[in-house]
Amino acid sequence: MSRQWRSDDTDSWKEGFGPGDSGSTYSVPANEGCSASITTKTVTLATAGGFANDQLVLIHQTRGTGAGNWELNKIVSGGGTTTLTMKYDTMNAYTDSGNNQAQIIEMKSYEGVNPGSISAPTWDGSKGLILAWFDKTTTTINGTLTLKGNNGSAGSSTGAGGNGIAFDGGDGKAGASGIQAYSGEGSVGATVAQTGANGSGGGGGKAGSSIGQGGGGGGGGNATAGTNGNTGGTNGTLGTGGLEVGNAALTSMHPGGGGGGGARHTTGTNEISGGGAGGAMALIFASDIIVSGTINLDGGDSGNAYWNGGGGAGGSCLLKCITATLGSGLITAPGGLAVSLGTNRGGVGSVGRIHIDYSKSFTGTTNPTIDSTLDTTITAGGGSSFQMLMMGIG
Repeated sequence: MSRQWRSDDTDSWKEGFGPGDSGSTYSVPANEGCSASITTKTVTLATAGGFANDQLVLIHQTRGTGAGNWELNKIVSGGGTTTLTMKYDTMNAYTDSGNNQAQIIEMKSYEGVNPGSISAPTWDGSKGLILAWFDKTTTTINGTLTLKGNNGSAGSSTGAGGNGIAFDGGDGKAGASGIQAYSGEGSVGATVAQTGANGSGGGGGKAGSSIGQGGGGGGGGNATAGTNGNTGGTNGTLGTGGLEVGNAALTSMHPGGGGGGGARHTTGTNEISGGGAGGAMALIFASDIIVSGTINLDGGDSGNAYWNGGGGAGGSCLLKCITATLGSGLITAPGGLAVSLGTNRGGVGSVGRIHIDYSKSFTGTTNPTIDSTLDTTITAGGGSSFQMLMMGIG
């Protein structure tokens, strides 16, 4: 079941690109943690936020049960309170507790926006990491949209995982026998001390029983699994790469998983590192899209050390439009690297996912290669106009 403005939606999106009432100047949208049952018009917010009646919104299960589920909707009443009434029934259940984190994001409807250079809102463990808007006419991106995961850092006892804009990388660990580094944050939940994958988050390495023994962290997952850490021939335990999540069409859409931290039994300097953070998510739905700047959804690199964390996975970018001019290599979502002073590396993060649904034409290339679908429901009137045409009404 979906309401994602696709020809195969079970409930079509009837609002098109919106009324254009947000003008042409970009402004930061409201966002808040939320929960809702399936097939209800009631969405409950974690706290009363800056939402107002008649706003178009995106609801996304960012972590935990149902991670990757998302849908479009519209607020009818309840703006300014913790209980919103929506125009359409929810298509999925959304949970906002513990490792299960769902959020609702205001999708402003612009008319010819040029956002300049902006960043995705910081992920705070419950909301953030998503840039999303509608545009009734042409969105022009000639600055930099920053959705890149932060790099991890190196240290002699703890290498901090990259954090801030999206899913965190795991912290590295060094010291006595059995020291376990942390996994990257992933689709299952927050970072945790384990060698196994944390959903899309790479597992953390574990130190061996003797000086010099350690394990590299696993890379974060998204479009593919991240690669496993590398123990370098010693008796430490490597971190497992994060799992593949989502799909090419981005009907299930995830940020990049964080890379796991590295670990080594040592007292040396600059020996271990944290994993890189994952890339964030962008959803740009505009009649026409022109990209001459950059959209950077790269996974973060690990810290530079002998025993490395893994790289974070690239994020996800979804475009819906009538036409698009994307340039050459301006939208990027490669996986982060395991940067190493020596040969004992962590795993590499997965590439992210880039997809476009368009109704007329698009040109350009991306890294990784964009997945595309010709979809005639992407019109100013939304899916309903297509249905009317097929019925001979419009």
